[in-house]
Amino acid sequence: MPVKSYTSLCEGANLKKPENMVNFFLYERMRHILNNVRRIVANGKGFSLMEMIVVLVILSISITITLKWQTTFMEKNRSRKAENNLAVIFNAEKRYKLDNGEYYGCDNSCVVKEQGITKIKALHVVLDDRFFTYSIVTENNGASFMAIATRNTEGKSICTGKRMEVSSESSLVIKDDSQGCIVWR
Repeated sequence: MPVKSYTSLCEGANLKKPENMVNFFLYERMRHILNNVRRIVANGKGFSLMEMIVVLVILSISITITLKWQTTFMEKNRSRKAENNLAVIFNAEKRYKLDNGEYYGCDNSCVVKEQGITKIKALHVVLDDRFFTYSIVTENNGASFMAIATRNTEGKSICTGKRMEVSSESSLVIKDDSQGCIVWR
């Protein structure tokens, strides 16, 4: 009974001939697909339930693997952006010390974050990063500094709360194993 109703559904599909060429090619393709469906239904051929289940299992496994790879890839790119932003802060701190004789440091009140844009006005730094929060800490009355990037909860990452840092002694970004995320390596 379902075969007859499906056949009648396919036969009842009246396609109007289009006026322009692009729609004409789509029309021809749809007509070809409907004719193939009519032929398969009329011959009694099709896929068994077991074949459909196997195909769905294979598709779900491949989608799961692809999503895992994609989230890892995205997190690595976000961490690279944070590293670049820390390098910008490092260079701005070096310039600030040349001008003022000491490094710039403040509490979180000087690091303004609005709609994913982080602004550090005294250093003339604008960072477009909604995934990390940046802070700058000075030590020994401005003789040294440490800039820290902490992963936000935005994006629901496995690296939420993890951090990386750069200091006045070295321009290398430190991703401490106890503080850093395994994906960032």
